[in-house]
Amino acid sequence: MTELNDHLKLLFARAAQLFCRGCGRPVRRDTPASVYEQLAARAETAGDPRLILTFPVTVPKNFKEEEVQALLKAQGYDASTRARARCSRSCRIG
Repeated sequence: MTELNDHLKLLFARAAQLFCRGCGRPVRRDTPASVYEQLAARAETAGDPRLILTFPVTVPKNFKEEEVQALLKAQGYDASTRARARCSRSCRIG
């Protein structure tokens, strides 16, 4: 019986459509491009083209500012990115 339940769970998980419990809209998979388009549309609607995305980046405590810049550059951040370091200083990357 347990195997039958496992198979039914897999079947219904693939056949079902997921809906948000809060608003009732269907949940869909996002891509980086779709996230960018939604954020750009919200910024345009608000009349402010500036956009700030923040997220933590783990940096070893013994790194100097130059090493942090090199680490972020190696991870793909470009010269238009501004990072706020742990010393509350803003530094340009690149």
